Amino acid sequence: MTENYKLVYHGNKVNLPAVRDAGSFYLTDDTRELYFGDKKYGEGVRLYTSAEGKPTTPAEGVIYVNTDTGVGEVYNSSAWVVVIKGYATAIGKNADDSTVPTSKAVKDYTDAKVAEVAGIVDGLGALAKKDEVSETELEATLKAKINGKAEQTDLDTANGKLTTLIGADAGKSARTIANEELAAQLIPESAKESLNTLAEIAAWIQSHPDDASAMNQAITALKNLVGTLPEGAVSDTVVAYIKEYTDGAIAALNIGDYAKAADLTAAIGRIAALEKDTHTHANKALLDTYDQTNENLKDAVAKKHSHANKTELDKIVEGDKAKWDAAAAKAHEHANKTELDKIAEGDKANLDAVVAALTVGTF
Repeated sequence: MTENYKLVYHGNKVNLPAVRDAGSFYLTDDTRELYFGDKKYGEGVRLYTSAEGKPTTPAEGVIYVNTDTGVGEVYNSSAWVVVIKGYATAIGKNADDSTVPTSKAVKDYTDAKVAEVAGIVDGLGALAKKDEVSETELEATLKAKINGKAEQTDLDTANGKLTTLIGADAGKSARTIANEELAAQLIPESAKESLNTLAEIAAWIQSHPDDASAMNQAITALKNLVGTLPEGAVSDTVVAYIKEYTDGAIAALNIGDYAKAADLTAAIGRIAALEKDTHTHANKALLDTYDQTNENLKDAVAKKHSHANKTELDKIVEGDKAKWDAAAAKAHEHANKTELDKIAEGDKANLDAVVAALTVGTF
């Protein structure tokens, strides 16, 4: 152990001692390296596999590389940041910038696209085999192929719409379908058999021209007989309004404000009883001087007491309590008295040396 031993030393890497205390830490300020004795701690790159996963307590400033994917990440005290992208062995349709394709992946993808183009060229038929193709020939060939596809698409669309329009009514004319749909909308399923077609309904209306007028007259006659509810009525029927009006009239009389005969008789009886209970006190003048409440009197009686050591208590003079308080403040004891008794001469110097060792040294 070196003289003036320290637990921790720090300084620049160039000044790092070649021979170091085995029990001391050495921190290099410029390179941020950590040594414990002659052992170096902390690597710039650490490897792991997908099966192992990233560490749950990663070190900051260290690149963690997944040996299965090639992804390198750094933990910034709150989240992982990708600094080395992983590699992809194939380029799919959902490829993005999160990975870098291998050279073989690029070759395979390019070959596949070239093959697609070759297939398209072959689709041009004889035109593709010509050494020279005029603009007119190319235009005509492409137009024929595009028109063929467009016509098929239009036909498929039309067939789909027609199927939707006809539905379950295949084999019927458009007029028949329209008439049936109108009848279904106007005539409920529960209609009488004699009125379940549009023709029957029209015939009934024509044969009963006066029925609507007769119904209106009957309604008017009923209204004249029963009457109508006055404006402001809460009830919505004549019978309910009659009850509403009657209840209001009774309430207006304020019958509840009048005393009942039985209540008056009872009150007279209580007054007579009070008149009989009157009395006087011979010491009324003394009683009138009391201003204490009954609670005050009971409290005074409860506090009445005596001391068996009254003679000793009478010896206490002013200032005695202060003396007792001072003595009590100085009295103490140690729960670890046994351990304290073990401290011998020289122990303090040893403790001071330990404290000095805990301070940070330099190199």
